[in-house]
Amino acid sequence: ATCIGIGIITLPYLAATNGIVLSVILIVFGAFVSYFCAMLLVECAEKIGKSRYEDFAEHCWGIKMAKFAGLCNISTLLGGVISYIVFIKSLTPVFLETVFGKDNVPDAIGTDQWKGQIVWGTVFLLVW
Repeated sequence: ATCIGIGIITLPYLAATNGIVLSVILIVFGAFVSYFCAMLLVECAEKIGKSRYEDFAEHCWGIKMAKFAGLCNISTLLGGVISYIVFIKSLTPVFLETVFGKDNVPDAIGTDQWKGQIVWGTVFLLVW
């Protein structure tokens, strides 16, 4: 879900750089690859009777790879959270100034990098 959530933001850039036809082909190809990988995971889960990446790694390569798989999961999730924080801290001040007007939004929560973006990044981090 994290990859889809933050990855969706890059679709306009994909279309702008590659054209609409190639972009559609790449998106469909990505869907087929995702489906294939999901089916491999389901097959692995059925064969070994486990459902976590760490369990797959431990079954195939031992406890060290299970720990490594867990570390990879944590770093991927952390990267997703950081991406959302950066996106929200950049988008919220612009949204407020667009809706309410630049003169009606205080500097502390506006688009000023050292005030507004840091405030919104901190707020989102604390609320998350």
